[in-house]
Amino acid sequence: MDMEDEILEKRDTWRKIRAQRLEVKKNMMAAGKVSQEIRKIPEYRRLEKLQKQLSTRLRHLEKKMNRKRSRLTRDILKG
Repeated sequence: MDMEDEILEKRDTWRKIRAQRLEVKKNMMAAGKVSQEIRKIPEYRRLEKLQKQLSTRLRHLEKKMNRKRSRLTRDILKG
């Protein structure tokens, strides 16, 4: 799998986890919980943690891909 495919896959997973997290939040708010209580719910925290890990991984992959593109462009222009 190349880097672009991996980035697309991670982004898709990030969006799915975000939707799940927002669904948990919506359900808890409907049940009368306030934001501070919602953040303490283990399921919400787990989803938040996963989303943060994916964000970091995405950022690193994008930086790596941009460095590769920059190198290729530089080599082509020198060439």
